[in-house]
Amino acid sequence: MLSTARRRLMRCERCGFDNPAGFRFCGRCGKKMVSDADQRRAVSLAREANRHLAKHLDDMKGCSPSERARLSRAFESKTGMPVKEAKARMQRLERHLRGVEFDRAASVKAPVKELAEYYDHLRARVHETEKDPEKRKEALRFAGKCGSTAIELAGLAATILA
Repeated sequence: MLSTARRRLMRCERCGFDNPAGFRFCGRCGKKMVSDADQRRAVSLAREANRHLAKHLDDMKGCSPSERARLSRAFESKTGMPVKEAKARMQRLERHLRGVEFDRAASVKAPVKELAEYYDHLRARVHETEKDPEKRKEALRFAGKCGSTAIELAGLAATILA
């Protein structure tokens, strides 16, 4: 019976108090509580966003120098930072979410919402420039999936890290 009761408790990250499952705020210190399901989903989305970002970086290596420079400028314009810095911040975000270190995750300032804007920009750019229908379809699918992952992660992060 005791082990069943323990599973229904949520430990506060800040003060260590065991709160009943479903509490939105810690009963001792008032910190916002995060469910295990939300934490797991955030980690999964952060991992997926990191995979997308890594693939995008790989794809950029195959571009001409001028196209790579254009993509890098557009990325920095939309996210406010170079691609490598965004990738490092996104990796730190994932690591802190996985470790249930929400205060640290909030301090990373990962460009999640900005990534969604960049992938939206990329989708529009693909419509304008890609002539091959198969390549266009694949690029649009990739940018759309990246954008939707970033949007969902941004919403969940805003809830968790508030």
